[in-house]
Amino acid sequence: MLILLLLIADSPQSEPLRVKRPIVHNTFMVAVEPNQIITVDSFPTPGINRPAVILIPAEGEQQSDWVELAKLFQSYGLTAILCRTYERSFSSSDLQPLLLEIRHRLPLEAQVSPYRIAYLGSQESFSSAIMAGRGPVGNVRAMVGLSPLATIDGQPLLKPLSNLTATDLLLVTSSQDQPGLRTVATLEATCHHCATRSVDAIGRGVQLTHRDPSTALEIVSWLKALL
Repeated sequence: MLILLLLIADSPQSEPLRVKRPIVHNTFMVAVEPNQIITVDSFPTPGINRPAVILIPAEGEQQSDWVELAKLFQSYGLTAILCRTYERSFSSSDLQPLLLEIRHRLPLEAQVSPYRIAYLGSQESFSSAIMAGRGPVGNVRAMVGLSPLATIDGQPLLKPLSNLTATDLLLVTSSQDQPGLRTVATLEATCHHCATRSVDAIGRGVQLTHRDPSTALEIVSWLKALL
């Protein structure tokens, strides 16, 4: 098992390159069932075959926090695709067709390369994405988990996590969250390619990227190196 350590780099050369350009924000609709339409927010970057991060919030998280994070990714050259999963809970069986349909649409909607896609999920949504990752939905280059859970829908993540042999993972949790730290340690021991980040701030999920802004920049750097 290869364990990758995420180091905090102090040198200015390690900073990702940020480009100042007008914020572009589009939306498109995804039908996952005949009577279920999900709005997806796209924050694209110029060019073709672009790398993209699909953002999967946990239910009840603040839309504004995720829009701010999406704009940050966009400013560093990563197309951000924001699923509005903060509006309601999505089980892994719900999430699988949603992610599959979004990925089918990305080359047309946002000029994204199907081979340069990452998931970033929070709490139960990250865990649902892992469970949904069996089959074509799991074929992504990288996944980031903010305060990940060890189980979802009553099922442990260890088996599906161990099946992600070609995906790099970054697990982020608060240094004040003792249950979260234990969960990350358990998941890390199962990952094939796993980095971890302990944030010196109180909070869970997307809150960590705002209460410790360096965390968001480290995620950007980690993703850009892989995508």
